[in-house]
Amino acid sequence: MAPSSSVRLLAVVQAACLVFGCWTGRVYERGRIRESVVRYESAVLEGDRIVVDYTVTLVDANGELLGTERRSAAIARDALGATPEIPVEAFPVEVIDGDAARKRGGRPLALVRDDGCAPEGGAPWLDVVTGGGRDTALHLVTEGAGREGILRSEALYRNRTAWWAHLLVPFAAALDVAMFPLQVVSVAPFFIVGD
Repeated sequence: MAPSSSVRLLAVVQAACLVFGCWTGRVYERGRIRESVVRYESAVLEGDRIVVDYTVTLVDANGELLGTERRSAAIARDALGATPEIPVEAFPVEVIDGDAARKRGGRPLALVRDDGCAPEGGAPWLDVVTGGGRDTALHLVTEGAGREGILRSEALYRNRTAWWAHLLVPFAAALDVAMFPLQVVSVAPFFIVGD
């Protein structure tokens, strides 16, 4: 005997109840790509700012490595030496085209990693702090002031969304709209009983 249409409808409703949640948010979360600094490659002192070239790792929502890429950023020297220290999430960083910055020139800064020895060219230079196989911070070292300030690598971390997630968002949003009445009906008893 074939199942009736009401049994099929009940099965669809029960299956829909198992998949609660915002599908649009899930699509964005699955498509999230996190960038984090691995290594500082070079730096230039350009007037009142420091231009830094660095390598980042790209990691997906599952924590799997997608690859590495090169980035360049300009940091105001005043922000680097600010007292009190500017919080990481508010640190002013300008992401720039590194090739264009190198064509403009500036004074190259030596990168010294954790050994404390001054480079042959003398100050200023960047003292690179490492930890866990990554470069975690930069200190600008000058002749008179010593360590002038700190740039924590977390200020350069970026999150973005993969291209494919943007293609799926309209479908996920339509699914969220279609399932909203069903979710309201199925969740309402919990709120009524809870009160």
